[in-house]
Amino acid sequence: MTGYIIINRQSLSKEDYECYRSFYCGLCERLQETYGHAGQMTLNYDMTFIALLLAALYEPEISLAQKRCAVHPLKQRERRISEATAYAADMNVLLSYDKCMDDWKDDGSTAKHREALALEKFLPALREKYPEKVQKIQDSLGQLYEAEERGDTDIDRTAGLYGQVFAEVIAWKSDEWDRILRDLGLCLGKFVYLADAFEDREKDEKKGRFNVLSALRAGSEADETYEDLVFAILNGVMGDAVRLFSLLPIVEYVPILKNILYAGVWTRPNAFRARHHRKEQK
Repeated sequence: MTGYIIINRQSLSKEDYECYRSFYCGLCERLQETYGHAGQMTLNYDMTFIALLLAALYEPEISLAQKRCAVHPLKQRERRISEATAYAADMNVLLSYDKCMDDWKDDGSTAKHREALALEKFLPALREKYPEKVQKIQDSLGQLYEAEERGDTDIDRTAGLYGQVFAEVIAWKSDEWDRILRDLGLCLGKFVYLADAFEDREKDEKKGRFNVLSALRAGSEADETYEDLVFAILNGVMGDAVRLFSLLPIVEYVPILKNILYAGVWTRPNAFRARHHRKEQK
């Protein structure tokens, strides 16, 4: 369940795109420096958003550098690294381990199992650094797996459990913005969980796996009705997220963050819906 909280490249200026990419490259570098190749391979857009949002809200000192890397050896690229980047990297590895373990249990993927084992050695240090946070994330994920095992199709309740995970991740500091950030994270986590379920429903049903949206599809008269219902739910969740974001006193990187929350998050759901319609018309 990653890669949904992304930019809409077409509606972002060149300057803002390069700024966003500098956060992405900064997170990549931090993952490589702290967690090696195994950590670098977990890089994703969702945690880039976390690093960007927290840097915008808390305004930590940012280190700027122009560097080449193995992936882009011909041209130097800017990196922006701060304490928010380091925090996002830690959370990136923590959630990636759980995702790899979940994929291994679901699909029996030996590749995902190897990835999980490569990350496992970093967990003791993360548990020591963030004891309460790690425990709350593990508790929420445990409750989510239990809900999926018993086939709980209450969309708000089940998606809300993953929302609690994201709420814990996005709440960096215990301060005056903690409540708003947690509520924002809850909305974003719900959106990610439901968008992922929307993409995976048919595949899950064929493999006999739980999908929280299966009951919604079964109660719809046609695919279009079902999709309209899903998008209505997603719209409601993101409407709440946008409202909560507007309460934060952010002045830096606003065009990029708004691009993500207003347009970028819809990139994958819209693309999947379009592909599905083309497939049905063949």
